Amino acid sequence: MSDLELTKRYKIAAPAVLLVGKTGSGKSTLGNYLLGRENVFEASNDATSVTKVAKAEQFTIGRRVFNLVDTPGVFDTVNPSHETREEISRVIAECAYDIQALIFVVEAGRFTQEQANVVEEIKEFLGAESVKYMIIVFTKCNKKQTLSEDLKFNDKLQQLVNETENRWVIAPNAEIFDPESDTFRKNIDKLKSMITGMKAPYTIALFRRIREAREAELKRQKQEREREAKAIQDAIEKKARDEAEAWAQKKLREENAKSEEERAKLQLDFARQMGEIAQKMQEAQNQHNLALEKMQWKLDEAVRRPVQQSGGGWCFAIDTKVTKSDGKIIPLSQVEIGDHILCHDSAGRLEYSEVYLFMDYDTTSVAEYRTISFTKPDGTKGRVSLTPDHHIFVDETIDFAENVNSKSSRLQVLQGDLLFQVPVDEISVEWKKGFVSILTRSGTLIADEVLCSCFCEVPPSPAMQVLGQIAFAPLRLYTSFFPSKYRSPDVHPHVQTMVDIVLTFERARNVMIHSVKDRKAIVLISCFAIALMLYLQIYLVPQTGAQLSLRIIS
Repeated sequence: MSDLELTKRYKIAAPAVLLVGKTGSGKSTLGNYLLGRENVFEASNDATSVTKVAKAEQFTIGRRVFNLVDTPGVFDTVNPSHETREEISRVIAECAYDIQALIFVVEAGRFTQEQANVVEEIKEFLGAESVKYMIIVFTKCNKKQTLSEDLKFNDKLQQLVNETENRWVIAPNAEIFDPESDTFRKNIDKLKSMITGMKAPYTIALFRRIREAREAELKRQKQEREREAKAIQDAIEKKARDEAEAWAQKKLREENAKSEEERAKLQLDFARQMGEIAQKMQEAQNQHNLALEKMQWKLDEAVRRPVQQSGGGWCFAIDTKVTKSDGKIIPLSQVEIGDHILCHDSAGRLEYSEVYLFMDYDTTSVAEYRTISFTKPDGTKGRVSLTPDHHIFVDETIDFAENVNSKSSRLQVLQGDLLFQVPVDEISVEWKKGFVSILTRSGTLIADEVLCSCFCEVPPSPAMQVLGQIAFAPLRLYTSFFPSKYRSPDVHPHVQTMVDIVLTFERARNVMIHSVKDRKAIVLISCFAIALMLYLQIYLVPQTGAQLSLRIIS
């Protein structure tokens, strides 16, 4: 038998109580009574041994845990004596946590030389002192013997009773006494009391050596498993690093392989288009010098004034929760570039979109937030915190967070795998420490289970959401090859430049709508704004570390 098979058969992690005796003496039946269950140990009613291999079951007396072990019959079993002794040796080897008691089962009036030999076998295997832990249980007694406890012992049996310090008890015959009767219960309880009454479990040096060897082997196996797990993890990480490096090298080679001629042609074509637009713009400005002079001071004021006002207007609270593609829910402060988080695509479907840029990130500054509370369809409460000028999906459109109305607005809230429109319960103004703003490739994110846009500051609308995605397309392409490492309290310079352009021309458009009658000038200004944005996107994206600025010259 292998060590593995032996471990599976015997799991004795507590002091053992061994059942020994001649085949057919009733030890298996007695074991079932002690367990309080039927047919756990298979009993034999004749001289043929049913118990050919030992079987152990855990049981408790009070709060103490023991392992009750039913052993094979000795000498009269059909198994060869060598195999029987070998089986008992295995049981003894598993008694690493010592032996609480030896229950020697004897049929009343039938103590023979064979049974006396059993006692000698026990002494041989466990030592002469083991008899002091023996309890003799007499079975198959008649009614009178059971009630009066009047048994006659021959000399050999009397000698054994004396050696066991007079520890013996009668197991009532179930054919005479009902297992639920007082007599039956009293005798079984007496046996249990004798078991727990032993001063301490019986042990020998052999048991200690077995226990120490087993604990050492378990420690060795644990260390081996840990080494194997580490080796596997190291191999997985190395493979991932090698694959990532190979992919990066491939992308770099593809980028370097682009034709310089095509790049130069693209630059010339764009420069020609910009020249044509600039010429038309100059002609329009010459025709409306008077109108432009009237609004010049307003434009200069708009360009000089920082777009981001005190108190924030860009971000989410750092403890805002998002859901990653692996199902984990984490705060935005733990999100990394390349993570895929739950978003909403342009087709109206939920998807996991990659985070490709931190627009700003600060864990120390204090910012003003609009905290919007709501109730989900299942009745649970929720809330989301955004700075006032951040975009949020509300009703059938997109609006600033500061414009959400607690009486009429409805948010798009995640419940299960679907988005539901739910009313706003309450809106409060809070000041919180820290802020973070990210860009996903879908332009949206599910923040604290609420559908929000990644954009802010600029006038909100579904159309602006689409235009924002178009405007940042070159940046998304660039970061797919060269992941961004930017993470700063200051707004990302590329993002700041795009917002400055949009706001500046938005102010110019508003002024000209009221002061300029010729709408051709407005069209030309808008064309120039779009062209300038595309120019900056294509040619200045790689310069993300530089601070860019826009200046309008009259």
